[in-house]
Amino acid sequence: IWADERRNGTDELLLTIPATDLDIVVGKYLAVAAIFTSSLLFSQIANFTVLNILALGDIDTGLFATTYLGYWLIGLAMLALGMAASFLTKNLTVGFVLGVIFNAPLVLTANSDLIVRSSGLAKSISHWSHAAQFEDFGRGVISFRPVIFFVMVVFLGLYFCIVLIGRRHWYGGKNTEAKLGHFVVRGLSLVVIAIGLNTIFLTYNLFRQDMTSEKVSSISQDTEQLLAALDPERAVQIEAFISKSVPEQYARTKLDLITMLNEFAARGGEALNVTIYDNLDPFSDGAVRADELYNIQPISVTTQDRGTIKQERIFLAAAFQQADESVIVPFFDQGLPVEYELIRS
Repeated sequence: IWADERRNGTDELLLTIPATDLDIVVGKYLAVAAIFTSSLLFSQIANFTVLNILALGDIDTGLFATTYLGYWLIGLAMLALGMAASFLTKNLTVGFVLGVIFNAPLVLTANSDLIVRSSGLAKSISHWSHAAQFEDFGRGVISFRPVIFFVMVVFLGLYFCIVLIGRRHWYGGKNTEAKLGHFVVRGLSLVVIAIGLNTIFLTYNLFRQDMTSEKVSSISQDTEQLLAALDPERAVQIEAFISKSVPEQYARTKLDLITMLNEFAARGGEALNVTIYDNLDPFSDGAVRADELYNIQPISVTTQDRGTIKQERIFLAAAFQQADESVIVPFFDQGLPVEYELIRS
């Protein structure tokens, strides 16, 4: 975006046209965003055509559209940070590497549990990843919180671009150190504002719409009313324990459980705290926690795969606490209405 301009010297021509630094940065960004959008639209149309043929026309267009909307927002965010990285070098390869480095934190934090021992802290860190913010879109839900997250990342990337392109006016002058300190403080302030806004909207999600054709990510009106009636002063804690892999017969139950828990977390506000351990192995930290705190252990289920009958031990459980009261659901079996069981508990 910028490294090649600097290498060829064409940036000098660009910076002498009658346009402000903001005009140049936004123009550059809109150009690359347009190329990315065109590529993504081609991918979407091609994939939709193939899937529609395979599904004989029975395809969830709402889920498909929101998934690609999530891809688009992630791409716009990564382009903004990559554009800032491109300002720092004249070498295309170095520019690419810097772009990867700039984007890596928001990608790799999704796997923070591999480094951080505390599951609660790992969960908090992973919330700031692209994968976590994409989660709603992947379930066919458009919500305000992830949109704000990606917009703020784009805003930060473009602001750093404006600072970097404008440094030619003050870099090397007598006030270089003062100007540098000034922009560092402004940049850090914007980062703090972005984190603050996303923290607020994590609790108060102003907009949330299920776009799936069967409304599979929606909860009933009665459930919404019951969640709204919860007292924030006596918050309910929900901890769900779900195996990393489950037999095919239980895949739907696992999906419904995770979907409903995410909806409860989004609708419950401060009155409901939901923690999902959905990557459990028999001897993982989450499995030990389930056993020690709630006496929840994996349940042995009999399944049939290609004519072979076998037994597996899996977690599909949840624990509910409010003050000194608790309810344990040791296993969500097939056919159990997940939403009813959760709101009942």
